[in-house]
Amino acid sequence: RWIVDARSTNAQFREPPGIALASPEALGRIEADASRELFTAKADVDNFFLRLRIPLELSRWFALAPISASDLGIDFCDDGPVDPDTLIYPCCATLPMGFSWAMFLAQSVTENLLERAGEMWGTDWQLLSDRGPPGLAREGRTLVFGYVDNLGFISHDRAMADACLKRALQIFEDAGLVMHEIGWATSVAEVIGVEIDGQRLQVRPTQKRYWNLK
Repeated sequence: RWIVDARSTNAQFREPPGIALASPEALGRIEADASRELFTAKADVDNFFLRLRIPLELSRWFALAPISASDLGIDFCDDGPVDPDTLIYPCCATLPMGFSWAMFLAQSVTENLLERAGEMWGTDWQLLSDRGPPGLAREGRTLVFGYVDNLGFISHDRAMADACLKRALQIFEDAGLVMHEIGWATSVAEVIGVEIDGQRLQVRPTQKRYWNLK
C-alpha cells in the first residue's frame, strides 16, 4: 500500500462530502427469512486506487521529490531539448491514498459501477449502507454492498447471488479494473472483517479479529 503525504495539498481543497459505506454494522442489520439459508458471493478490486487514473490538472497537485533529467534518461520534451541537470518532478497519475478526497472518489466509482451492473441484473436489489434502511433479504432480491474495493452479493438464492457477481465482474473489468479474491456464493463467507454465516443467520468477527482481542 502506497500512501502519499498530501497534507499541504489537502489544505488547499475543501472538505469532501461524507461517505455512506456499508460497514459490518449494515451487514448486522440485515433482516432475513429465518427458515431459509443465505448465500454470499464476493470479489475485490486489485490495487484499486492505483488503477484509478486522475486528470493532469489534478495530478499536478501531487508532485513527488525531483529527479534529474539525466537519471530519468530524459533529453527531450514537448517544449524541446532538456538539459541533463534539469530537475523533473514526477506527479501521481493515479488516485493517491492520502488525498482527502480519495475515499470519496473511490467509493463513488464503486457505487457508479454497481448501479451500471444493477441495470443489467434484471432482478430486485438493494444497495446496503450504514445510513440506509436495514437490508431486507426476501424472495427475488439480492442485497449488494460496495465497501470501496470490496464487493458483496447476498441472497437466499445462490444462483442469483452468483449471477449478480458475474455481471458486476464484467462491468468492473470493462472499466479497466482487475478483480481478484473472487468467491462464488457460499453459506459462510468472510467479508470486510466479519464472517457472514448464512446457515445460522449470524454476522460475527472473523477468527483473526478474535485473536487480536487476546
